[in-house]
Amino acid sequence: MNISSALKIPKKKYTGKGTSYVIEINTDGIQEFMELIKRPVFDEDGKVIGIIALINDVTEAELLKRELEKRTRTDELTGLHNHRAFDEIVREIPRRDDFPIGIISADCDALKEVNDRFGHLVGDEYIRMAATVFMSALPDEALSFRTGGDEFVALLPRTTKSQAEQLVRFMQRQSEMFKLREHEISISFGTAVINGPNENPLDGIAHADRNMYENKAARKQTRRN
Repeated sequence: MNISSALKIPKKKYTGKGTSYVIEINTDGIQEFMELIKRPVFDEDGKVIGIIALINDVTEAELLKRELEKRTRTDELTGLHNHRAFDEIVREIPRRDDFPIGIISADCDALKEVNDRFGHLVGDEYIRMAATVFMSALPDEALSFRTGGDEFVALLPRTTKSQAEQLVRFMQRQSEMFKLREHEISISFGTAVINGPNENPLDGIAHADRNMYENKAARKQTRRN
């Protein structure tokens, strides 16, 4: 592999004051990071006559930095993106170019009952199983978030509402395959879609939430009957 094709070098405007930045190198599947430090050399009249460049291998530090950044955006219990990551992605939606963006809102049913009967450790396992349904059923390009205690949201690029609804039906079938202490995993879902950058993504998310709570109320009524 030509090493020049593996370099990710940010464009820098020369100012005569020196600069430093980190470049990423990928050769033969090996990821490395190099810090480039450039400083101008002046003659007696203050004219720039050259540049001194230093290169430091900062791979270990950069990988650690990226891992820490990833952890701040990852839900520890489920491995999904957390609420902080969700807020960041939602702010970026108007600048995306992969509309329509399907939204799936989900909430575990009867979690309080599980917690009261078996304890919160079992309740946490209930939430993890619900997250597994999300991760196993959604396409690779989907972004999945745990936004609250037992609340989840998925954002699906280039997905219509009917396609999101089809995924929900699949996830409902998937959830029926899981049981915890003889208690079936039950999840309520709601869907919506953001059709373009002029639509407020928060409106779409709120619509999916309303749809989910309507579904939850109907499912609860069915269980009582």
